[in-house]
Amino acid sequence: MAIPANIIYFTGYEWLRFNRAGSPIARAVPDDYAPLVAGSAARILAATVVSPIELFRTRLQAVPERAATNPLTSTFRGIQDMVAAHGYRSLWRGLSLTLWRDTRTQVFRDTTTSTSTTTTASATASAAAPEERNMARLLWHIFRTEGLPGLFRGGVPRTLRVAPACAIMISSYEVGKRVFRGVNERALAERRGLVQGGGGGATAVGGHE
Repeated sequence: MAIPANIIYFTGYEWLRFNRAGSPIARAVPDDYAPLVAGSAARILAATVVSPIELFRTRLQAVPERAATNPLTSTFRGIQDMVAAHGYRSLWRGLSLTLWRDTRTQVFRDTTTSTSTTTTASATASAAAPEERNMARLLWHIFRTEGLPGLFRGGVPRTLRVAPACAIMISSYEVGKRVFRGVNERALAERRGLVQGGGGGATAVGGHE
């Protein structure tokens, strides 16, 4: 699930951020705010596309190990029953909470990536905790019973897990982009050299005649 989500996100971000010929964000939004807007739009698109897959994964994980039927079959039937009862919009149930968590996290990451990848990943991981299902009621319950520190319980383990993962992901993406950009530029330069060389040869032949 992470692979299609990251492919959609990074491809969408690059297009929205830098394609001035087709992207309204690249044309209309100032450069200082373009990473924020492009990152938000790309993350919304990625989360919307992947949301049904995430729902399927969650339901599959909830199937008991000793279920009478095959877990995949049971999950498919459960989703079919859900769609029949509540419509296709139920496939995106919980999307609003996912966007509330991921979009603000991605905005913070995109607007500060150029400063420090590892520092951004650490701050992002802390900003994303805690994860909740029913945000308003759960946060209020935790605050009443455990106080303000309870809202950040689990933040340290999450930071230790997410920070290196984000650092590796973003660094690998930037390095790969530079490598392939260099390859494309060299190929384009060689192609131009061949075209110019062919044109020069044709001119020389014409002059000899």
